[in-house]
Amino acid sequence: PGDYSLRCWLGARGDNLDGARRDCDRAIEMDSGLASGFGNRGLVGLRQGRNIEAWEDFNTALRVGGSDQWVA
Repeated sequence: PGDYSLRCWLGARGDNLDGARRDCDRAIEMDSGLASGFGNRGLVGLRQGRNIEAWEDFNTALRVGGSDQWVA
């Protein structure tokens, strides 16, 4: 799941935001306790103008915590 989360993070900085969102969704499907999956999907959401969903993802990332370190 970490590989998908990393691809999402990298994609969030590029132009393929739909692909980045799919990578984040896949990371979350594989491990719903992966804070970086939610945090990175929040970054993608902000870039897509999906602000409410983005903040929900950020809040979930903070709540989940997890063993991975999510840094924006």
